[in-house]
Amino acid sequence: MRICFFGHAEFTGSNDLRLKLSAILRDYVDKYDCEFFFGGYGGFDDFAYSCVKDLTSPNSIQKIFVTPYITESYLRNQVEYRFRKYDGIIYPEIEKTPYKLAIIARNRWMVERSDIVIVYVSHSFGGAYNTYSYARQKKKNIINLAEL
Repeated sequence: MRICFFGHAEFTGSNDLRLKLSAILRDYVDKYDCEFFFGGYGGFDDFAYSCVKDLTSPNSIQKIFVTPYITESYLRNQVEYRFRKYDGIIYPEIEKTPYKLAIIARNRWMVERSDIVIVYVSHSFGGAYNTYSYARQKKKNIINLAEL
């Protein structure tokens, strides 16, 4: 089971929302080996990561950082930190994508390969909303925590 996360960068979580997301995640990790895809930027990504990090299960739980860039400076500044935090790093097949569009291409790659897309989208603009719209267009199983 692959699950990815998208949400607003300016997100601040609450204990109530943490309990809800943890319960949702628990349902999946108790039944399946799970790979969790993270973009690693912003408040919601940090919140989702902390919820996954606290999970335990007899099944496999893998936290995967999906990087949008492989430039030398990005790798020098990010990879060591990411290797300590995540179980793996993936660079999707987006090397021909212009640098300014890399995050959009990475997000779409994550959506296309995920069984479940968990989002926190409370307004209809920005990158999280665009990715949420793309997931809806692809008819993905989406859980929007902003609607709970």
